[in-house]
Amino acid sequence: MNRLIIFLACLTLLITAKASGISGAVFSRSNSPLEFANVVLVAKADSSYVAGTVTTADGRFALLVTDSMPSMSAMLLKVSSIGYATQFLAPKADMGTITMQEISHQLGEVVVTDSRPLITMQRGKLKVMVKNSILENTGDAMHVLSQLPFVNASGEGVAVQGHGTPLIYINRRVASIDQLRRLGSNEIKSVEIDLHPGVSYASNVRSVIRITTIRKDEGLSATISANAAQRRRFSYGGYTFLNYRLDRWDFFG
Repeated sequence: MNRLIIFLACLTLLITAKASGISGAVFSRSNSPLEFANVVLVAKADSSYVAGTVTTADGRFALLVTDSMPSMSAMLLKVSSIGYATQFLAPKADMGTITMQEISHQLGEVVVTDSRPLITMQRGKLKVMVKNSILENTGDAMHVLSQLPFVNASGEGVAVQGHGTPLIYINRRVASIDQLRRLGSNEIKSVEIDLHPGVSYASNVRSVIRITTIRKDEGLSATISANAAQRRRFSYGGYTFLNYRLDRWDFFG
């Protein structure tokens, strides 16, 4: 019995030595906790994703750090929240309270603060209202996704923290991130992030992002793009994207 107790104690010490944590809280300047703020460890060298989490309703977060990760000195803690300026901090075990600066712009002599989107979470599905929020004028769908909780979006693609590469839908399944770059943020009504897809999807699908667009007038719309380059030899490429909307139906080509 004594040997078992000693073994368990040694095992606990070994696990503690191999893994440590980073914890803290994220608040606004008005001392309000910020829920759903992204807290991500990134590599200093190339800003690549290492590990991440989001804050709880009381603004708190906890990240596990293991020996398989880069050293603390080789990483930065990236803290971001919709409507607030992103911060890059040196990581340490106790980050204390991180105070975020709200983004605002000046119009004449009046300072205007854009409204934050409505965020709801229910049964593993997080829904973000984009219309009439600060996200509406961020640029394109990729810019919108890059600011959402749980999501890491960059030139390399889109990933959901702890859930890998998601299936993405804009009325139908997205085949390329180019489609996200062609969709203006002002055309998006809402975004839903499903962290626990059901049996309707293949077993290897661990997350789904559904983008709901604002319906436009009926008729035909098109996007045409072309590019050319001259190096050793001339190369040319392009695409045409067609969409026809009739009543409740969309036809793509």
